[in-house]
Amino acid sequence: MCERACVGLASAVSLTQAHNTRACLQCDVRSFVCWVGAQFGSNSDWSFKYLAGVQQTETGRGWQELVLQPQVWNDVRGVSICANLSSTEGSIVTPRGLLSGSWTCGGPAGGLCGKAAEKADVHLSCATAGGGTIKEITFASFGTPTGDCSTGFHASPTCDLKTAKAKIEKECVGKTSCTIPSTTQFFGSDPCFDTVKYLAVAASGCNAGAKPAVFTYDVIVPTGSVAEVHLPKMGLKTAAIVSEKEGPVWSGGAYKSGASGVKGATETASEIVVSVGSGSFGFVVS
Repeated sequence: MCERACVGLASAVSLTQAHNTRACLQCDVRSFVCWVGAQFGSNSDWSFKYLAGVQQTETGRGWQELVLQPQVWNDVRGVSICANLSSTEGSIVTPRGLLSGSWTCGGPAGGLCGKAAEKADVHLSCATAGGGTIKEITFASFGTPTGDCSTGFHASPTCDLKTAKAKIEKECVGKTSCTIPSTTQFFGSDPCFDTVKYLAVAASGCNAGAKPAVFTYDVIVPTGSVAEVHLPKMGLKTAAIVSEKEGPVWSGGAYKSGASGVKGATETASEIVVSVGSGSFGFVVS
């Protein structure tokens, strides 16, 4: 039923395949999730890339100009797909290198939580909490942990590096922010060979009274490329704050300079759009 409804809508307005799925999202969130599953399979590579927001601009040449626009918020209905899908990630190997996006609905105050695929990073920062420092690592797992920042993490009984927490504590506790690579090189060991691994970290600390995070988005932009990163405000009724691992990017309705690689930011009715160069970035919306 949901498949026919969305495909019918898309056909009626004569849109391309990518825009068909966008039309479904604007029509009905559950229909969109069902349609993606029916058309491509719930675990299809295409669906993950589309939901993660990985794409090239229509005028971009040689993957020089990129757009990272996660498909998570429905402007028309004022709802997200978080009840059906709380996190996802996708990547493309371009001629210039890896382009990737990984988002999570929600997260604890201060952006002190993250999950990253192997060879990506987890960023912890007190930027959205008005300063302060990271006081404790409450969870850490490098291996095949399950869960997310909204529901909580669980370590795998068969693939979990026991020394990961101590390594991360040394890297992060007492600092205002830190970046932890999800690599065997950083941790010095491989908990399960020939297995795709993830790093999941949760921490506590920062100053009291922080606004809770409503959305986190980790992206990698390849060398020599530029990108527009679209960060949904997730229906916030108060002024949105966007921070990156190096500090605030958007606050009080204006762009805040200082974060390396971030070139500017603008606001629309439903998004904060951040312009970045190449590199690895971790954004938190609160």
